[in-house]
Amino acid sequence: MASPLQNPQFSRQRIRLDTIIWRLITVLATFYAGMLVGIQSSSHTNDIASSHEFEQAVRSKVEAILQKRQRLDQQDSSNFISADQARFGEATAHYAVGSSRVDRQDFVEMFDSGVPIWHQGNPDPAASEVLILYNGRSALPNIKRDQCMSASEVPPKLTAMDATLNCQTIHVVSTQSALRQCIAIVPQYESMHVQRWMRIKDSAFERNESPLVPVGRGQLIKGVDQFEVPSQQATRFNFQHLQTYLENVSSAQTKLKPILKNVAVDNTLVVMVCNRGQADLLANFICSSKARGLSLKNVVVFCTDQDTFAIASGLGVTAYHDEKIFGEIATTEAKEYGDKVFQEMMYAKVVAVQLANGLGYDVLFQDVDIVWHRNPLEYLQTAFPEFDLLFQEDGARSARYAPFSANSGFYFVRKNEKTRHLLTRMLYKFDTIMTTGSHQQALGLLLAEHSSLYNLQVKVLSGHEFAGGYQFHRDVQYMRDLLIARTREKPWIFHMSWTKNKDDKIRFFQQLGLWYLKENLLLGADSCSKEALVQCHFKDKPSVRPCRESPTMDRMGKSFWT
Repeated sequence: MASPLQNPQFSRQRIRLDTIIWRLITVLATFYAGMLVGIQSSSHTNDIASSHEFEQAVRSKVEAILQKRQRLDQQDSSNFISADQARFGEATAHYAVGSSRVDRQDFVEMFDSGVPIWHQGNPDPAASEVLILYNGRSALPNIKRDQCMSASEVPPKLTAMDATLNCQTIHVVSTQSALRQCIAIVPQYESMHVQRWMRIKDSAFERNESPLVPVGRGQLIKGVDQFEVPSQQATRFNFQHLQTYLENVSSAQTKLKPILKNVAVDNTLVVMVCNRGQADLLANFICSSKARGLSLKNVVVFCTDQDTFAIASGLGVTAYHDEKIFGEIATTEAKEYGDKVFQEMMYAKVVAVQLANGLGYDVLFQDVDIVWHRNPLEYLQTAFPEFDLLFQEDGARSARYAPFSANSGFYFVRKNEKTRHLLTRMLYKFDTIMTTGSHQQALGLLLAEHSSLYNLQVKVLSGHEFAGGYQFHRDVQYMRDLLIARTREKPWIFHMSWTKNKDDKIRFFQQLGLWYLKENLLLGADSCSKEALVQCHFKDKPSVRPCRESPTMDRMGKSFWT
């Protein structure tokens, strides 16, 4: 037996009852208006005509309200879907009464959450639409309402504007196609987080017999958890770094203020961090920029040792070294991503950006393994002004970096209270950096939380405009279009990320025609070449000229120049 809510006869009776109530309201309102007119007429006998006009205006207004209500009632009646026709039943009527589809690109252009959509040129046709659920009849679109609610029809495809016209709020849930994934919507106290249950692979169970258990966002099916809780030792180490910083931050700010004021352009700084082991890459950035005639006036290099301070100063850029804050950081380069030296340098990067932003500046932070084709500030200072931070896209789509896949080696920070708080919070995350071996992962966690909690606006930039390691190693067609066919405009920058160590970074830069540093780093300005120093190393890696006679780097590598 159909419930009263689903019974068509009951619905029509309810509509008639609503109409009767509205008519009673109309009568009362008209009577009240008449009383006002009578009072007005008795007080102002010479203004009978205007009193009559007033009464007519009130009657017309009330009648217009009634007619509008009747039209809505008729629309509801014409769009009524019986129980056997409804897409969803009565038990979901308070959170799911209908659905529609919207083209994915249309939706994300209207509601830009800043996350990268997909790798350019590689969309998934089976994930090209957004599914929208409506939690009540009042939220349904003004068009194709019956199709939205009907179980006998495919949810209609609408524009993002039409589909969301009556939505008071929209909860956007991003999800990636996964093996046997289910999505449950539970009517409950509001939550801005997604809880996960998973069947973790266990040799003690068959494929479908292992139980669903609650897991964190970094849990993988094979049993690895990418978000290990920092150990007590890591936390103590973080406290030591934090204590050192807090004891010396005031003196550091005092020394930095006149330096930053002198070099800032339009209240903007380019901040870099370097030790002696990475000085070759820093010098190449400086030399390549000079060869292109790009100004480095607002570049400030935070040097973790005196040798690097001397090299940076000798190459003509502003350098800063604080012995108390950076004194214990190693001078050698990191041997590989995530090792101890790498972690210490990540902490120095946190401190440098926090200091510059805290003193009131917009900051472009970048790693030293970057070459500019054009000054990126010309784009960053004016693009997407509604966003607080702009990041280069990393390219990785693992849970570690979700949802932004933001590369922490190149990002632009606009000075405001939201970014100040974000960067202050990063000071407390060194134990996470140590545990995960990744500054990027720790920052990504805060970006996700602060975007949800404080409406921090984070935008990830196009990988084709701000290219890096993903394009170099994975997007062969892009690199061929850029270097061989030359049908693509050069990106603003090239960041040699996704590369194991400094030696490989240098080799790849040489192949790309982006290396401008001569052998002797200590010659100051004379260390720079005016022309790119091109050299082949691997035929299976992108190169500005054919390297067919060189060996392959990867085991199954194929020649880049076919």
